[in-house]
Amino acid sequence: MWRRGKNYALSIIGDLLVGATGWTDWNLVLDLHGGPNQFQYYVDSSIIANTTSGNVFHKNPMYYVMGHFSKFLPRDSIRVEMKLVKEEKMRYVGPLKIVSFKTPMNQMVIIALNQDTNHTQIVQVKDPNYGY
Repeated sequence: MWRRGKNYALSIIGDLLVGATGWTDWNLVLDLHGGPNQFQYYVDSSIIANTTSGNVFHKNPMYYVMGHFSKFLPRDSIRVEMKLVKEEKMRYVGPLKIVSFKTPMNQMVIIALNQDTNHTQIVQVKDPNYGY
């Protein structure tokens, strides 16, 4: 189930890296059957509403992924370039996706997705402009 959340994060990061200024899903809430929609194409969503049993809703992993981006990237944040550099002494065992932003409050935000479910990744941020 969390694979869907990971794929959601990959889509968001990928779009942000190529210049997207916002991101939303086609359907934010669907029913238990993946609808309704005009094309009869039933899909998954970040929130599934069960209106047959007292208006209960279920939050899928994509809900939490969207919440993560929304919490840390306020409106008018500006993407800044970040390069991944492998240090000789560090082992790199899996794909790491990173996107970084400067917020309107002049804070740096880095969102990283480790796609390797078997190994942790060490991330060290170096920026001579800020002295670290």
